[in-house]
Amino acid sequence: MAISDIDPSVIKLAKRLYNKNQCELPVDVASILAGRANVKYIEIPFKCDGLSVNLKLPGKKPTVFIRPGSVENRKRFTLAHELAHVVIPWHTGHILDNITDHNGDLDFAYWVMESEANAFASEFLMPSDYMENIISEYGPDNYGFILTTISEKCKVSIPAALLRSITFMPKNNIVSMAYGEKYETYRSPKTAVHGIVGRGLFDLGQDSLPNGIKYEFEIGPYRFAHWNFPCKLPLPAAPPNEDWRSLLHLATSSLWVAPEEVHAIKNKVSAIISSVNSSLRHSFDEEEIYAQFVHRISTDDVLSEMLTLTKFHQYAAVRIGEFVKKRQR
Repeated sequence: MAISDIDPSVIKLAKRLYNKNQCELPVDVASILAGRANVKYIEIPFKCDGLSVNLKLPGKKPTVFIRPGSVENRKRFTLAHELAHVVIPWHTGHILDNITDHNGDLDFAYWVMESEANAFASEFLMPSDYMENIISEYGPDNYGFILTTISEKCKVSIPAALLRSITFMPKNNIVSMAYGEKYETYRSPKTAVHGIVGRGLFDLGQDSLPNGIKYEFEIGPYRFAHWNFPCKLPLPAAPPNEDWRSLLHLATSSLWVAPEEVHAIKNKVSAIISSVNSSLRHSFDEEEIYAQFVHRISTDDVLSEMLTLTKFHQYAAVRIGEFVKKRQR
């Protein structure tokens, strides 16, 4: 479940509780939970991070069981997660939690509550105001420093800092995190660059995607490849009295592909530029539309060859110019 799908009252509840307790970072989540529930640290005899029982039962104080052997920062997130179950009014009964395990056999209502608890915990431990300020202050090109600072200031794990901070990053930022042989890829909101995930973000060199900027860094056992793509690119001059179909034909004819493949490539290019135009249908900025189109083309092994061709960029300029003129009518 995406953050945008979470009931807004969950985030408001986390903010209200943070302000009511006059919290400072790092939040003393253990004390706040202890004031609202019986908290017991025990070895739970089955796989889970925490367990909340007697939620909203008349005459009974909630009890929260926490596995004691967890890494401290993970334990803090579990505490905040269980606090969410305690304070969110519609979380009732008994709830068993494994913060990272997703069992598809469990019903949808359970995963809604889990998503809400995670969203609450993220907001409570890493408040929106703090996230916005640190990203605004240091900018996307210092993302490694941002992650480390969030982790140390809020006392959360690096993965938790990544999952939280990427939602506040400007669009067109893609981050891949590697832990051993496992790769996870995350995109900032409204990012339209597709086709590169996981290991590919590490393997691609700066020359492979010249329209983007690549940063690589390590934090503890985690390796990162961070690509930042500009939201605008200078639009090439559109040749006068040139038809975009003719320009696209000249560009595709230069590819080293079988003649019968050219038609399919033309259709694919047309579909991409139409999709980009649709996604930015309220934009009158030709450079914004052009940048998003180039980003989409650059991640395709075949189509990216056309980025070296002047005719292809002229095609884009003419086509995008037509899109924007139609908006202005």
